[in-house]
Amino acid sequence: MAKSNANTTLSEKTGRSPIAAVTSRLTWHELLAIPLVASGVAVYWFRDYLSQLYFAGQNEVLLYLGAGVIPVAVWLLVFIGALAFRRGLFKHYRLWLASAGLVAFTLGFLSFFQTYDGLLHGFTQDGYVNLGGEIGDLISGPIAWLGVFRLVGLGVVIVSLASPVFAGLAVMAAGKMLVYGYVSMVLAAKGIGRMYRNEDRPARIPVPNNVAGPEASSTGAGGYSAFANLRSLDVSDISVGNGGMRMPESASVFPGSITSTIPSPLDDAETGDDDENGRGDSAETAETAETKDAWEDVREPPSIFDSAPSSVADDEDLGDIPSDHSPEGEDGAGRRKKINRFWGADAEPKPRPDADAVGTPTNGSNGHTGLEGPGVPSNGHTEKTIPLLGKRKEKWTMPPASILKDLPQRGISESQIMDTAQTIRRTLADYDIEVEIGNIKPGPTVTMYGFVPGWVRRHKQVKKVDEKGLPVLDERGKQIVTRMEQKTRVKVDTIISREKDLSLALKTPSLRIETPVMGKAQIGIEIPNPHPSPVTLRGVMNTDEFKKMSRNGDLPVAFGKGSGGENVVIDLATTPHLLIAGATGSGKSVCLNSILSCLLMEKSPADLRMLLIDPKRVELTPFNGIPHLLTPVVVNTDEVVGMLKGVISEMMDRYRRMEDAGVRNIEAYNSRVPEDRMPFILVVVDELADLMMTAAFDVEQALCRLAQLGRATGIHLILATQRPSVDVVTGLIKANFPSRVSFGVTSSIDSRTILDATGAEKLIGKGDMLYLPREASRPQRLQGAFVSDSEIEDLVKFWQSTPRGWVPQIFLRSVRSEGGVDGDGAEDGDASSDEYFDKAVELAQTYNKLSTSLLQRRLRIGYPRAARLMDELEEKSVVGPSDGSKSRDVIMNQV
Repeated sequence: MAKSNANTTLSEKTGRSPIAAVTSRLTWHELLAIPLVASGVAVYWFRDYLSQLYFAGQNEVLLYLGAGVIPVAVWLLVFIGALAFRRGLFKHYRLWLASAGLVAFTLGFLSFFQTYDGLLHGFTQDGYVNLGGEIGDLISGPIAWLGVFRLVGLGVVIVSLASPVFAGLAVMAAGKMLVYGYVSMVLAAKGIGRMYRNEDRPARIPVPNNVAGPEASSTGAGGYSAFANLRSLDVSDISVGNGGMRMPESASVFPGSITSTIPSPLDDAETGDDDENGRGDSAETAETAETKDAWEDVREPPSIFDSAPSSVADDEDLGDIPSDHSPEGEDGAGRRKKINRFWGADAEPKPRPDADAVGTPTNGSNGHTGLEGPGVPSNGHTEKTIPLLGKRKEKWTMPPASILKDLPQRGISESQIMDTAQTIRRTLADYDIEVEIGNIKPGPTVTMYGFVPGWVRRHKQVKKVDEKGLPVLDERGKQIVTRMEQKTRVKVDTIISREKDLSLALKTPSLRIETPVMGKAQIGIEIPNPHPSPVTLRGVMNTDEFKKMSRNGDLPVAFGKGSGGENVVIDLATTPHLLIAGATGSGKSVCLNSILSCLLMEKSPADLRMLLIDPKRVELTPFNGIPHLLTPVVVNTDEVVGMLKGVISEMMDRYRRMEDAGVRNIEAYNSRVPEDRMPFILVVVDELADLMMTAAFDVEQALCRLAQLGRATGIHLILATQRPSVDVVTGLIKANFPSRVSFGVTSSIDSRTILDATGAEKLIGKGDMLYLPREASRPQRLQGAFVSDSEIEDLVKFWQSTPRGWVPQIFLRSVRSEGGVDGDGAEDGDASSDEYFDKAVELAQTYNKLSTSLLQRRLRIGYPRAARLMDELEEKSVVGPSDGSKSRDVIMNQV
């Protein structure tokens, strides 16, 4: 009580609150420690939530800004600092707007760069976006050369905002530069044209004598004063029209004394006046045409910037000179005549015909030489076209073959082959089964021995009779009895039933019998070699079969070698999808790596893009960073459905583009629209069973939709699983994946599930597989190609360090579903509810009665979810009321 009174007294004396009185006694170290400790406790308490929030925010910021987060952060810091300490700076609003535009310019500039490694790869999320992010893509646009023009326009706007006076001066200077540049190009083109015409010009026509005279000499020694007025002209006085550039009427270039003393036969020819011999246009001869062509050369004016003047009489290029019969500067029709062929009404010179064709015009009396055709208009002028510059498509550097390694082949010897064949024959002979050795084909892992089934021989006693049927007697009067042999073929089932006996005799646990083989009536027995020979990816790619497939196929894959040693190569584009199954350690993951490595050796990112899904996080993640990937390797199962829906969206967009082009498949589209070439897309799923356990209905629906419609758009799938059971490899998936591969499995049931036949349970592992192509009725035994981890690492490093070429833009974004997932595998929230409700209504339209168990089976949901859907259907008057355990009547169809 006394202490309370003391505090009250202290607060009353100081005039402050108790809290202020206490804090006044603390030092600044203690005051700083309190919020720091409180913040540390809060961060530690909510560390999981804060870490998730941090990483989610970081991914979103890098997705939209990329490396542009640095200039954006600097601009925000300056803006906040000015807002807190120097508010007077905001009166310069144009500078702030210009600075914001500069940040946007930086984002657009950074969008032209994309890195997969190095210091900046963290800003691109390992190549998922470029350095400018999605905002930079919006600023620059999808086309590179249009993006440059956008950035130039944005830079002009920034300069205009920062300094309008400087922008105005720059615009005026640019206008003058364009005008002077245009004039310089015209004059340069004229000089180049004169140079080439002088080389091919025919013999000169002598200038008439009346050219030289007192008037000509009055111009000076070189006639340089004739162009004095042209030098004094202002460029602004020159008018530009459709026909070219015109000089003002006040500009007098040629003195009248000179122009009036040079008669031209072209003037008479153009006005239709008869000459002294009474010949006009209708009577124009070869001589007149030749003279007219020569005067075209004479009428060409000299360059106005020639430093060495010459006399008018010696100069052969005098331009168009008005005749004596028309006013100065106009022709007989009163039209303004051109000064020369570049500055007059005709912007381009007439084509010069050959010397042989000059004297024989073939297009009437107009003097044309009949040079009409493609690229030559009907007026005789040549037509020039300037190709537009498009987006530069640089080719990629393909990896060399030395990246892959080859191993020496080790085969089985002939003595071992013959010993094994004799052992098989003797073992079957012990059980009275006769066989003959047929063809033998040694393979890398197994050797196929061909055997022809023999005969089953039986003997019986037959009494001999003559032709009349009377018994034939011997010397002692007894009927003769003969021994007759009967032969029947050995049954195939008899040989197959001795499979275990053969395994025991050959001391091998895995033996496989097949018939017929090698295209002949033989039974094939596959025996594993004592020392298998390695099959490398480079060894198969160096064969003639693969080289031919690489030239003709779209997605060539070196698969391996058959049991007879033959090379097996496939085109994944015609497969068109592949389903792979096998137990752990049988070679399934090595097969996936071999397929991907082969495609990376043959196809650049301009031809093939990939989406890799690896829930195990260890099999496909080494391929991260290659430019072929649409996104980094997907390892979270929650993102798989969204990514697959993103691929479906890309597929439908490709169908719309092909519809606009009027084609049916990707090959026809790429040949018809080469500037908008679509690359192939390969979707690889390493572990299908894990995805089916997470979201079976959505995964199966997305995969089947892609398998059904993706082939025409160049989208192909490879699915792999180590548990080929019916709940993973469903009937719908098997129907859409006709090409399948099975490695060693644990039971014949799994073999039947994946191949619809037994035999996979007898494989020896380590790449030994059965391949069932879509056009075959029985599987084929192969030894898959092997690729090591070091080869994959070298291949990935090559693609990460190779110079970037042209890559078609494919914006694949994950389509995320709203709401969570409940215990039945269905999603909560309104979106999920509407989805399943619509599907339930579709079922109600199909059936007359509806039950909860039917909803469970069809929609693949649990009983609680199906019961809630049934209640909703009853509320919406789709089904009738409940009648115990009986199915409900669908009343919607009756209405």
